[in-house]
Amino acid sequence: MLLPILTEILGQAADTGWLVLLAFAGTLATFRLLRQTGKQFSAVTDSYEAFDFQNRLTVKDIFGQLPAYTPASKKCYAQFFIIDFLY
Repeated sequence: MLLPILTEILGQAADTGWLVLLAFAGTLATFRLLRQTGKQFSAVTDSYEAFDFQNRLTVKDIFGQLPAYTPASKKCYAQFFIIDFLY
């Protein structure tokens, strides 16, 4: 139900180049924020990346990394999650 509406909006936006450029710029900006937040997360979590960046992560690895999660890393991950959702 929502997909046809989004497809229609994207189809109309494609007719005007500036909207496409604006969407591209927004995507690029959110991606850069995502990477920056990921680096901040690593800095406060014993150099671990966010789970989202660890493709071969196992359950054992997750439980091994959880003790390194501090309140600062949890705050960074919350920011990361919001930016990732927007991205």
